[in-house]
Amino acid sequence: MFLGGLFVALAVEYSNLHQRIALGTILVVGCSPRRLHFGLSMVTCFISFWISNSAATAMMCPIVKAILMEMDAVSHKSRNPIAILSP
Repeated sequence: MFLGGLFVALAVEYSNLHQRIALGTILVVGCSPRRLHFGLSMVTCFISFWISNSAATAMMCPIVKAILMEMDAVSHKSRNPIAILSP
């Protein structure tokens, strides 16, 4: 069961579902740290209904990484006023 959950986690990362989940979480809950923590907890809880907790944690690693990369890109874009004007 554990190995099957890890395979599901790899499939989620391969299909870029983790980025869609991350962006959807940011869209629904916002960008504040408290809201992101709540949103990630709810996503983890939802995923954990169907697969083991260890596999859910393995699935959340790329989701959290995608959220951190998106937040970093937004912060770099806000620091550089020229990047905001470029398409």
